[in-house]
Amino acid sequence: MNFKMKAIASLSALSLVAAAWADEGEMAPKAEVFGPVAIATADFSVTSSVDESVLFELDASASKNAVSFSWKVAEGKGVFWLQEKPGGGWKTEVNQAKAKALVPARHTGVAVYEVSVTDKDGNIDTKRVTMTATSPWYSSVTENPAKPTEFPDWGEENTYMAGDKVTFAGIKYIATKWTQSIPANGAGWKFADPEQLREWNKSMSYSSKDKVTWQGKAWKAAYWTQGNTPGEHSVWLEL
Repeated sequence: MNFKMKAIASLSALSLVAAAWADEGEMAPKAEVFGPVAIATADFSVTSSVDESVLFELDASASKNAVSFSWKVAEGKGVFWLQEKPGGGWKTEVNQAKAKALVPARHTGVAVYEVSVTDKDGNIDTKRVTMTATSPWYSSVTENPAKPTEFPDWGEENTYMAGDKVTFAGIKYIATKWTQSIPANGAGWKFADPEQLREWNKSMSYSSKDKVTWQGKAWKAAYWTQGNTPGEHSVWLEL
């Protein structure tokens, strides 16, 4: 009995010493791991519009330990886009916590948007959001097809004459001559609306007053140009 009592007393003493060390901060603290955690909008579905773009908000502002954000189109680039705000330029990357997923008129398919969040030490975490765009051509109520518009979708098997009108990746074009080329590549096409902002493309030709966005700024062409980078050539005037 005496031996057991001594053992218990010794254990009690050790516990008291350990508690005292803990109170004085002499015991090693538990390691804590800090880093960015990307938290974003859940996967979603939208119905594209017959005659205008559809926007859906992407939000990563609830992410943890993040000091900077970057959204990009990871899959579906060139068909689906991003905007910093309604009415802004069409982009493939937006550097802010909230962005607008942009579905051009009458476009369907799947897009994957990826957000990267960075903490103060440069650590990065990412999260992907999948968007599914469905067709507007048939109403779930009336089951009647929507009427075609003045600017039908461009078809790779079609030939076009001067004056023909098409829509490609949500942008409206008018043919300037006989052509089978992709509108975004420029040859034989001009923009139907010079005032519409779109991201600059080095393969596209631009006429006087055409407007583009490039590296976060808006530009207007002073005269015809192709391959000249905005900000590096005098043909582009900053707006």
